[in-house]
Amino acid sequence: MRNLIILSLAFIAFGFVAATSKQERRTTCDVEDAKVKLKKELVPYRYTNMSVQRIFFRRYNQKKSVSFPLMFDTKHRFVFNTENLPQNIKVKVYSDNEFVKKRQELASFNSEDGQFTYEPDISQPLPYIYFEFLIPASIAEDTRSIPKGCVVIMVGYEDEYAEEFEGMGTSGTE
Repeated sequence: MRNLIILSLAFIAFGFVAATSKQERRTTCDVEDAKVKLKKELVPYRYTNMSVQRIFFRRYNQKKSVSFPLMFDTKHRFVFNTENLPQNIKVKVYSDNEFVKKRQELASFNSEDGQFTYEPDISQPLPYIYFEFLIPASIAEDTRSIPKGCVVIMVGYEDEYAEEFEGMGTSGTE
């Protein structure tokens, strides 16, 4: 009987901890709200992909990388939402991964804007595009907690019929 009571208390405590961590995760990274904002910025491009990059601010500087494939001879738009970060980071755009010595830095952004857009130049065709997140060191007031947040990236490509619809209103008529 005593073991049954201890076991049931352990399950209740585990459920409480799991529910608390889910709620904490939700408050540090509101992906649904970011998706709505990003979809508006993606128009008139067609949605291709979305990525959620979880950022943990440790006591040392960090670098996190992510890459996306690009379709040849097609315009792309990358929309970033950094509103869910507790402190600023820097986002750099590169033509190659970090192991290529002659890679080019194509753009650089600060997360303080909250949301920004990047469109690669199609005159310089690339099979992939690389983004690096430069995450500064952080010391939380509570030394046991790690500040965390996320960057939500939405990707789209130009609609193949975009030229035919140019000049038309959103309702399809002028």
